[in-house]
Amino acid sequence: MLEETRLGVDEALSAITAVREKATEVERPLAVAVVDKSGELISALRMDGLAPRFLDGAIRKAYTAAIFERDTTALRQWWQDVESSQLDWNDRMITTLAGGLAVVSGKKVVGGIGVSGGTQAKAPGGPIRDVDAAEVGLNAMGLGLTHREGAS
Repeated sequence: MLEETRLGVDEALSAITAVREKATEVERPLAVAVVDKSGELISALRMDGLAPRFLDGAIRKAYTAAIFERDTTALRQWWQDVESSQLDWNDRMITTLAGGLAVVSGKKVVGGIGVSGGTQAKAPGGPIRDVDAAEVGLNAMGLGLTHREGAS
């Protein structure tokens, strides 16, 4: 019999609350999504004043990180290394935009978190980057969870 560890509603809500608090602190509305290891949505939030497309982006980032078991930016690098692309996978949900983290418990991917609405590049004194906000959410989940940049 197989036993699986997956993210649950409690972890998802902890992450979403932490991202919302950070976004409020830096005065930047964000969207955040948490998915299980199969890429299925557990919970998501789009803050007031943020266009709906950002929620779609957050869900796609979380989904991609979970099913490919690596952060979205690492996936982009991997595809460059193997001369592949999103088109080769025939899945419109996949994205390589920064802000999707594969959530790891022990050595196993248990889900993904994605954030959208911030920035992609680091700017001194500027708005929060999506990936940094996703880290805030990941840390709020507790349980010693980490993320996986590339494949192990």
